[in-house]
Amino acid sequence: MTDHTQTNTMPRPPASSRARKSGNRLPPVRRGLRLAAVAAPLPLLLAVTLGASAVPAQAASTTGLSSAGRAPAPGIAPAAACASPAGTGWKQVATPNPGNFDELNGVAVLSSCQAWAVGNYSGGTLIESWDGTAWTQQPSPSPGSAGNGLFAVAATSATDAWAVGDYSTTADPAHTQALIEHWDGTAWKQVPTPNPTANDALSGVAAISATDAWAVGEYVTGAGIRTLIEHWDGTAWKQVPSPSPGGTNGSTLSSVDATSATSAWAVGNYFSSGTVDKTLIEHWNGTTWTRVPSPSPGGSNGSALSGVDAASAASAWAVGSYSNMDKTLILHWNGTTWSRVASPNPSPFSNELSGVAAASPADIWAVGIHSVELNFLTLALHCC
Repeated sequence: MTDHTQTNTMPRPPASSRARKSGNRLPPVRRGLRLAAVAAPLPLLLAVTLGASAVPAQAASTTGLSSAGRAPAPGIAPAAACASPAGTGWKQVATPNPGNFDELNGVAVLSSCQAWAVGNYSGGTLIESWDGTAWTQQPSPSPGSAGNGLFAVAATSATDAWAVGDYSTTADPAHTQALIEHWDGTAWKQVPTPNPTANDALSGVAAISATDAWAVGEYVTGAGIRTLIEHWDGTAWKQVPSPSPGGTNGSTLSSVDATSATSAWAVGNYFSSGTVDKTLIEHWNGTTWTRVPSPSPGGSNGSALSGVDAASAASAWAVGSYSNMDKTLILHWNGTTWSRVASPNPSPFSNELSGVAAASPADIWAVGIHSVELNFLTLALHCC
């Protein structure tokens, strides 16, 4: 198995079991240096801190427009805004740091006065809430005695939010379990989730309504790594069959987005010819998940996808990297096929995209990381 982790001076966070899963191929972002997707334009300027940097964070908004520029799901009223300052650019906002190796991986925005951010720290899972003035840590379950991590969050209302990740009760990286936590308006609680094997993890989550949500990731069997897709029907999370084209070489899903009960996209990568990454895109049509052909420009150096945003049935975006993660990769769905779109590469090597959001067909953001003289810097690309 090929481990794409690159050497850096930042210590590895011991709290997240996902960061230690040496036997499990993860989405093509550096373990412990995971950057999430950028939010749609909102009065609230959000940022998450990683080391000394401030980077845009993943968002799922229902303030009139979602992170993909969609109207709220039926039956969900837009959250009221409590402030509307003019946007002047990204800035760092103070956040709680309760322990060592504090890390935020995802954020969901309901309004300028209500948002969630999730991650992990040396004491377990980390969930913080925004009230329009400040970020405050909220109690959250940490069932793993040897590690806990949350990697994505989605919210549909003030009383309905989901966070996903994994946890471990042993130092063995081959024994982790998928972790799903739910906010009911009062407290975050762990919710039972299918764990098809003793080594499972969830990387992405999308929620359409209180009775319709998706979570994606991977699980490991003796025959290899398999894609993992789970669905919430308002009562329980259940595993849904999904393609794993990598066979014994492995397949994984990194991100998911949905526009309706009959249309959802999940992206990631699979391995062919031993250790060569290929992009993986799967679609839900209301009945089954099927693989959809997608460009993999990296050739023998590999390609992989880390983020997806679906605006409508005729427009969706996926981002990642190719050529040993040296080049940014952007794909677009036009309602019929996925095709590659040219994208900048500001550095001679280590250019990666990990998240994407479209406010409109002419306003798309993609974020990630690039390297300059062995220093990792944030990267934001805008398409108009």
